[in-house]
Amino acid sequence: MINYNEYLKRKDEGELPDGLVRFRHSISWPINPETTNFHIGQYFTRDHDGIDIQVLDGTKVYSSARTRLIGIDVDPRDMVMTNFALLDEKTSAVYALGHLSRRNMSEKIPLKDYFFDLKSDIIFDEGEFVAEVIGWADENEFGITKEIKKAFGKSYHHLHFGVQFCEKEEEIEKAWRNNRNLFNPLLILKEIMQ
Repeated sequence: MINYNEYLKRKDEGELPDGLVRFRHSISWPINPETTNFHIGQYFTRDHDGIDIQVLDGTKVYSSARTRLIGIDVDPRDMVMTNFALLDEKTSAVYALGHLSRRNMSEKIPLKDYFFDLKSDIIFDEGEFVAEVIGWADENEFGITKEIKKAFGKSYHHLHFGVQFCEKEEEIEKAWRNNRNLFNPLLILKEIMQ
């Protein structure tokens, strides 16, 4: 259900940091684009720091590469919706996985409200289960097409996927906490073929 023409317009917008140029369109998607009802609801813009991959509540999210879990941040409003930071061991990019369920996550992940540790020993192999997308409703439907509304109703269940890159390891936590050093995730994700 992806709008392929819109995707083609957006997939090469922006610039990759110099340290990631050789990884252009080489990283696996955290959710398979062939997943039922897969839809990019929002793209990376100056005002939106990632892409929103709209899928059904409970859709499994996987590690895009061999990664180290370096951050957990639980939403204090419900103490269930959780954001994760995974450091790619090959590229040194940080993948932000947002709006996932604390109730349905890998057994490897500690049950903590906040955690940040660059030396964490929690490793995910590429394609390994991390957590499930949490269901949530939002009054703002983000201009979703009739076909998408038919499939999802008024809900906006999605994975928010952002990518950050810092030249220095000591800058990573501050960048993650303050949404800095971000770029268009479509530049690093494998291309979707129609």
